[in-house]
Amino acid sequence: MTQQIIKSDFIDHFLGLNNSYKEFNTIIFTSSGNLKRGYESEFVKILNHNPINEVEIFTVDKYPDLNLVTEVLNKKKNKTLLNSLVLSIGGGSAMDIAKLYSSCMTESTKTITDISEIKKDNENQVLSIAIPTTSGSGAESTKFTTIWDEKNKQKLSFEDESMLPDFVYLNPKFLVSLPKSLTLSTCLDALCHSLDSLWNKNKTPESIQLSIEALEIINKYLPLVLKDLANLDIREKLLEASNLSGQAINISRTSLNHSISYPLTSLYKIPHGIACAFSVVSIIKKFYKKINKMPGGNLIIESGNILNTLNLNEDFENLFGQSFDSTDISKIVLMNSRVTNFEFEISSKDLNEIIQNSYNLYSSN
Repeated sequence: MTQQIIKSDFIDHFLGLNNSYKEFNTIIFTSSGNLKRGYESEFVKILNHNPINEVEIFTVDKYPDLNLVTEVLNKKKNKTLLNSLVLSIGGGSAMDIAKLYSSCMTESTKTITDISEIKKDNENQVLSIAIPTTSGSGAESTKFTTIWDEKNKQKLSFEDESMLPDFVYLNPKFLVSLPKSLTLSTCLDALCHSLDSLWNKNKTPESIQLSIEALEIINKYLPLVLKDLANLDIREKLLEASNLSGQAINISRTSLNHSISYPLTSLYKIPHGIACAFSVVSIIKKFYKKINKMPGGNLIIESGNILNTLNLNEDFENLFGQSFDSTDISKIVLMNSRVTNFEFEISSKDLNEIIQNSYNLYSSN
């Protein structure tokens, strides 16, 4: 089934889906914050029109780790999956967990210790609808999911074509409650998806075009949304950009700046989007001449200039005053398979230099 993106009249679409089945056994993955905002209420009300429908709400308030993935996949074993529906309302964490539930399984009931224990569930593929409430992760556009191995402080990725949600509802009304800090972090994630897709060995003409379109929007509207958080028109543009950049990395995967971000998040609790932005300016400086000749190179350089105006120093406070060792970070980065997607040759010395220069940039201002 080809994914369908619905930008308007999504409630009418949902009503149509609901009327085409006698019963929906529905599980909704969302955050506690989104429950407080009542984002699920319209959908639950429609589902409850049919008294035989069953609706369960599962809250996701952290990055998915192996324990959470185990819990969710074991929950699926105890469900009646005929005419089932998975609805994810949230950012990347809620959508990633929903994608695993809709498409995957584990044979054991014990805690998953290795990503190889997750399997495609060929017999129980569940209809999936994704509703992003941030303009950042692009998870609604991708066939992979991020899982955190807290024990080994590593980011893992599971991939399968079946995890791409069947339907996506893009509506900016779900974004207006995002505070400035989350707006910034999630928009930076989308920006870095585009960058990582452009300086990538696996890029294609399609992924290049998607990334360029996304960067054009983000470079224009990111500074504006930070001054006007309630502007629905701006939110709508950035939501579209997030979706485009998600489509781009669905083709190319991520590369260097995402690889650098993961230890910053796992070791220092830097929010994902902020952590992704950490190395961008230093990467551009290191490879400026090559980047300037790339398709979209002018937009990449413009993005770096915008980052320099955002005063991100406070966002990296967790790094300062701690034992920060760029060499140790580099070793962890090199363990991530996505770092090899970076288009330009980079040595461990180059990587260490980029990380240290990034640290110096944000600790000195």
